[in-house]
Amino acid sequence: MFFLKYIQERFKSVNSGKIYLLSVFLIFFIAFLIRIQGIDWDDGKAFHPDERSIYMQVFCMKQVVLEEPNYEDCLHDKVNVKPGFPGLLTFLDKDESPLNPQWFPIGTFLLYLLLIIEIIIGKFQEINVLNYEECINQGLANIHYGGFLSDWGGDDHPEMAIAFIDEFGNEIDRTNNVGTFNPYWTNFSIEHEIPVGTSNVQMILMGTRYAGDDNDSYFDDLFLRIWQNESCFGILGDLNNDTIVNILDVIILVNHILSPAAVELDGADLNNDGIENILDIIILVNIILNN
Repeated sequence: MFFLKYIQERFKSVNSGKIYLLSVFLIFFIAFLIRIQGIDWDDGKAFHPDERSIYMQVFCMKQVVLEEPNYEDCLHDKVNVKPGFPGLLTFLDKDESPLNPQWFPIGTFLLYLLLIIEIIIGKFQEINVLNYEECINQGLANIHYGGFLSDWGGDDHPEMAIAFIDEFGNEIDRTNNVGTFNPYWTNFSIEHEIPVGTSNVQMILMGTRYAGDDNDSYFDDLFLRIWQNESCFGILGDLNNDTIVNILDVIILVNHILSPAAVELDGADLNNDGIENILDIIILVNIILNN
């Protein structure tokens, strides 16, 4: 009897342990299933709503303080705010100060820290295009830009534009704003001729809040490319720039290879291997034969 009772107690103990472990496993498994539901709410592209709201608040503060183009879009619900860097009296006025975010879910320290970083870094966000100067000044260079824009709720308005800056920092032209009220990702792809005299370009992102407490303007997969017309390039193999590739160019290349120290010859390294040699002569001869 004692032996049978012992076996029964052990069986209960083992079963209790198994039930306990199974229960713990089921709890964690159910919690895991709940946790992974809905994590693709943004298709893997956008900020978390809180992060986006923080950034857009800082972006608007910077636009108003620096009086950047279209800063008025940030003031539609802040009619008393005075744009520009505030004086002491304006700074201390909670209604007029552009440094008062009037939005305090996380306090102000992070907002002001990001504002300082945004102002400093923003000065270095211009893209220098002087490498394309020859084509630009012939009107033979285009800019191709775009990306995905979306408004999460259908009320706010994300927009983008390109500004063209001359060597003195003056804005000489700007593309029309493109944007959407669509509550889903909308792809934009635009081409625009780069104006003569452009030294730098800026991609400008704008998000205007028309409803709610958060700015639901989304941007993702942004791109900017420079296209040059082939007609503003030199002809491959035309070493004497007479618009014809012929035996004269071969003679020039041979003389250059035999006495390379005499003068640097632009376009002599036809295969771009860093050395002018017999391989470049072969390529040049093939160009002539194929023409």
